[in-house]
Amino acid sequence: MYIENKISLRAFSDKFYYCYGKEIDFNSLTEKEEKLFDGLSTVTARYSEFLEDHIKYPGTYVNEIELDSKIREVNSKLK
Repeated sequence: MYIENKISLRAFSDKFYYCYGKEIDFNSLTEKEEKLFDGLSTVTARYSEFLEDHIKYPGTYVNEIELDSKIREVNSKLK
């Protein structure tokens, strides 16, 4: 839904966190899916849209461009 511009980056991040972290049956994933989703989970957890976070804690958070790039990378690799 994010790729089609139907939800915001924040909404994607929140939905992915909930679905991947709390609802997914990891036994249903292929090794490739698990590896890609795990990487996306790490980046998603570090996303902050607040400039103050990036200034106060440099290198800790990822920005919109970095998260967007990771989402598109994972999407591309899963096709």
